[in-house]
Amino acid sequence: MSPDVENRIFDRFRGLFEDEDGNQSCSVIEVGDGWETVITNFLEAAEKHMGVVAENDPELADFRVIEIKEKYGSLRIYTTYGDDVIFDLGQKASSDSEKICELSGQEGSLHEKMGFVKTLAPDVAAQHGYEAITHGD
Repeated sequence: MSPDVENRIFDRFRGLFEDEDGNQSCSVIEVGDGWETVITNFLEAAEKHMGVVAENDPELADFRVIEIKEKYGSLRIYTTYGDDVIFDLGQKASSDSEKICELSGQEGSLHEKMGFVKTLAPDVAAQHGYEAITHGD
C-alpha cells in the first residue's frame, strides 16, 4: 500500500492500531491501494462494535489490528480479539475483496501468474501478465 493511503488509514483508526502507550500493533498494510475502501469498511464496523463490547467488558478494550495482508488473492485482517461479529466482518471483507481489484479499486476477479493469485481488473491483469482463473462446469 502506498505510504499516503496507509498513513490515512493509520491516522483515522489510530485506536485500532496503537495501544495506550502509542505502540503500533501493525506497522505495514501489505496490500494494494485498491482495497482501501474494503479495509476502511471493516475498520469502521469493527471500531463501532468493539466500542460497544468494551463498555460491557473493559478487558476487551485492548482490541487491535495486528496484520492486514493478501492471501490467495483475497484480503486477510488479523486481530488480537475476535467474536462472531468480528469474524463475520473479516469474512465479509475477504469476500468483498475478491470482487475488487487490489491495485486499482475497479471491479475485479481472481487472476493467476506462475502460481500467484491476485484479484485484479482485466486491464490491470493484462498489464502485469496475469490470466483469469476460470472454473469448469
